[in-house]
Amino acid sequence: MLSFSQAAGALPRNGEPALNASDEMARKGGTWIGQRLLRREDPRLLTGGGRYVDDHAPEGCLHLEFVRAEEAHARILAIDTAEAAAAEGVVAVFTAADLGLAGVSAVNLLVDDVTPVPLQVLAEGEVRALGQPLAAVVARSRNAARDAAELVSVELEALPIPQGEDRPVVMRAAWAAGEVDAAFAEAAVTVSVTCRHALVAPFPMEPRAALADGRGDTLTAWFSTQTPHRAREDLARILGRPLESIRVIAPDVGGAFGGKASIYPEDVMVAWAAARLRAPVKWCATRSEDLLSATQGRGAVNRAELAVSADGILTGLRARLDYPQGAWMPYSAVVPARNAGRILPGPYLLETVDIAARGLQDHRAAVGIYRGAGRPEAAMLMERLMDEAARALALDPLELRRRNIIPTDRFPHRSATGETLDSADLPGLLDTLERETGYAELKAGVAARRAAGEAVGLGLSLYVEPCGQGWESATLALMPDGSFTATTGSSAQGQGRETAISQIVAETLGVDAGRVAVLHGDTQTTPTGTGALASRSTAIGGSAMLRAAQALGAQVRAAAARTLGVPEATVSLGPDGVSAPGTRLGWEAFAAALPGLPGGAALHVSETYTAAGEAWSSGACLAVVRIDTDTGVPTVERLAWVDDAGVVLNPMLVQGQLEGGMAQGLGEALMEGLAYDGEGQLLTGSLMDYALPRAADVPPVALFKQETPAPNPIGAKGVGEAGCIGIPAAIFNAVRDALGPDRGRDLQMPLTPERLWRALSEEPAPEPPTRQR
Repeated sequence: MLSFSQAAGALPRNGEPALNASDEMARKGGTWIGQRLLRREDPRLLTGGGRYVDDHAPEGCLHLEFVRAEEAHARILAIDTAEAAAAEGVVAVFTAADLGLAGVSAVNLLVDDVTPVPLQVLAEGEVRALGQPLAAVVARSRNAARDAAELVSVELEALPIPQGEDRPVVMRAAWAAGEVDAAFAEAAVTVSVTCRHALVAPFPMEPRAALADGRGDTLTAWFSTQTPHRAREDLARILGRPLESIRVIAPDVGGAFGGKASIYPEDVMVAWAAARLRAPVKWCATRSEDLLSATQGRGAVNRAELAVSADGILTGLRARLDYPQGAWMPYSAVVPARNAGRILPGPYLLETVDIAARGLQDHRAAVGIYRGAGRPEAAMLMERLMDEAARALALDPLELRRRNIIPTDRFPHRSATGETLDSADLPGLLDTLERETGYAELKAGVAARRAAGEAVGLGLSLYVEPCGQGWESATLALMPDGSFTATTGSSAQGQGRETAISQIVAETLGVDAGRVAVLHGDTQTTPTGTGALASRSTAIGGSAMLRAAQALGAQVRAAAARTLGVPEATVSLGPDGVSAPGTRLGWEAFAAALPGLPGGAALHVSETYTAAGEAWSSGACLAVVRIDTDTGVPTVERLAWVDDAGVVLNPMLVQGQLEGGMAQGLGEALMEGLAYDGEGQLLTGSLMDYALPRAADVPPVALFKQETPAPNPIGAKGVGEAGCIGIPAAIFNAVRDALGPDRGRDLQMPLTPERLWRALSEEPAPEPPTRQR
């Protein structure tokens, strides 16, 4: 089990990490990889030194506010801006007719059958979603802009809102292998489940925000974004400007979780207004605006059937996946449906599948990638099927999983959907979970309590997750003062990216991590990159930095050999500088002895790493949940979790990612859900109605680690989304176990006290007919 006690140490100074026991070990010849290095970012952020978009206030900054649609689907009959334009402090009021945009936002066409629905900066002709921007008011103060927005008169004619199968299908994908009909015809047992996922809000601590400065030849934009380089490309395309005339900066970003992965209409409007007015223009969303118009997650309705032999071997899977796309498509709109489909059948050796996914357009906020992005839905569907099959066969759920997991010697494994799972030790995950939880005794104790009248249950989940693909960039330089500057195309939203990158460089060059400065998020000073999403930044961005550090190390050794007049093979690098037998130069002296390069660096390298394939993380979870039979209130009594994220760079960072994801997974399982009425009006527009987990709601979790290296230079896999994948399925299965086989068959998340109380109040019904041979 990971030990989460933290070594004492002084707070960092000047952005450098504190010295603690781990640092001292590294200084004495140990390793930086695997150490619980304190996050270098934290002292600045925790003492109010963070600089978010709204903290930037250029001289003469104007403020923009939006007039938003109050109907979900309507014809625009008139927008009268005259009174608003004449209001005190107002500089301009814009509608769609003013824009004349040159291009459209990009949609990633990851499957063949996609009808892209790009964003509209301001609605033109027709309202497509509640909260869609209709007009933009620019004023000299935020309050003046808000007051003037109230003066814009809008006349709308409500239009019908298509529901169900009347919604346009804008994406289709399918995966098939084997003779599925034959598998079901010959099965001893078939089981089925339907998973209706609530729409949820990513809900970062910092709502969306945008600032742009149109003075000068370069349009500079500060966005709260995960993907500054992609945002730059989108702005260039939509505004019709040369790419080199745009600079995008992601300053400190207060969380994202996928909700800031794509450019928004509001971002484009701010940039357009700044260029038009040749002034700095800022917009910051309120929490209600984010709930109304930011991208949402989940919302799928997934149905599946599983065929199983009499001895508990999976023989066939059918799945139909329906995903809402909202009124427009962000860049990664098709990712959740594609991920869910291609991940099935998850960690199990099952070669016969028939899976189809659809994306359905509707008149609500856009649906994009939210922490997990299809992975949680695949795990929920498969793990519910596994528990139903175990119940039908009277088999232990752990034993059923053990009989069907992909053997370790089958990796790399080519799945029935055509995916290559690089590495995993699934038997090891189950063995560790069984051993560390005392599974047999725990299960017997839960059964005894249930027999005594308690509503208590035990649930399991086993999952695999793909963690990013493609490429990432890095540069590394030795500076004249003997420090190192690492720049990455990845970005940061609180993950501890600077700390992890510094550890990679320190490990490779043998220097102190405190000697390494890390830059990210500015398209002018960092190499073109993808950004932070899909749990890719350590595996791919970290591998790029490792390659850069190796290349710079070779340059340093060659230069040191020339400077010291010794064979290159005798040169070594260390915390205090470069050395050879009988001689040593400190880093500052060594850098000063070099001729230097344009831009001030003494030595400089650039690297791009392209992954040959995806790294697949995996994990196993166990939950024990008790339900109060009088009130329906659930209590998670126990959580245990074995996670395999490959080589762990910093256990403290991994712990934070696992626990943060677990909290969001718990929220989705037990309380979170966006609700609309029949006319498309949002009923959960504030924290009065949208429930989030509080500190008191989050139970302790026993975390255990397993390290199966990935085939990338670092050996690391993703970890940031795992908590949203395994935790909800384990909790759901525990609740289903607590209710017993005769209740709650159509239970869906969130598992609110009302839903659980009603499930407990159901009259017991016999098991639905399960065909058995």
